[in-house]
Order: sequence, then C-alpha cells, then structure tokens
Amino acid sequence: MLVRGAAYDRLCAVETSRRGLLAWASYDWATGAFFTVVSTFVFAPYFQEGVVGNDEVALSQWSFAAGFAALIVAGLGPVLGAAADHGRRKPWLAVCTAVAVLATAGKFFVRPDPSFSTLAVSGVSVGT
Repeated sequence: MLVRGAAYDRLCAVETSRRGLLAWASYDWATGAFFTVVSTFVFAPYFQEGVVGNDEVALSQWSFAAGFAALIVAGLGPVLGAAADHGRRKPWLAVCTAVAVLATAGKFFVRPDPSFSTLAVSGVSVGT
C-alpha cells in the first residue's frame, strides 16, 4: 500500500519546465562523471603513488576519508535535503557546487610529499 502525504502532494504540484528538467539532468550527468573521473582515475593514483608512496598507508588514509565523508553525508543529508525541499533550491545548489569546486581546486596544492596527505584527504572528504 502506497501512502501519500501532504509533502508528496506539494512536490507533485510543482510544475517543472522542460528547460529546467534538461538543465538538472545535464548538471547531474556532468557532476557524476566529473567526480568519478577525478576521484577514481586521476587523483587516487596520484595520491597513492605520488603523495604517500606506501600502498597500505595510502589505502588506509583514502578509506578513512571516504568513510568520514559517508558519515557526514548520512548525518547531514536528510537535514539539508529537508531544508532544500522547503525553500529555494538554487541557492543550495550554488553553495554545494561552490564547495565542490573549491575542494577540487584545493587538490592542485597537493604536492608529491607525504606531508600533504592531510590536505589531500580533507579535499577528498569535503569534495565528496
């Protein structure tokens, strides 16, 4: 049995333009591909081989960063999602995009030296 409440009815009542749907789909497609490429195929190998240089230590630090990010998303996701659902969405989208851009840009400053591993995993956690 499907239960629908006032929130569901309110969401269904919102009209979305074709242009808005295309814009959102394009944004979602681009960010998904970007983060996959940067985090998986570009920065992770650089972090492992260039920054840390030790496979076990790199894996441990990378896993900690991913786990920490997952905990933050699990804790803040419902709260921020509810806030975005009851207000204007574009400012939230702009702030989240700005944070992701700054976190990605911060990876530029990570040099191939183990002393930069904290900056690197912080950028990964925040950018995620």
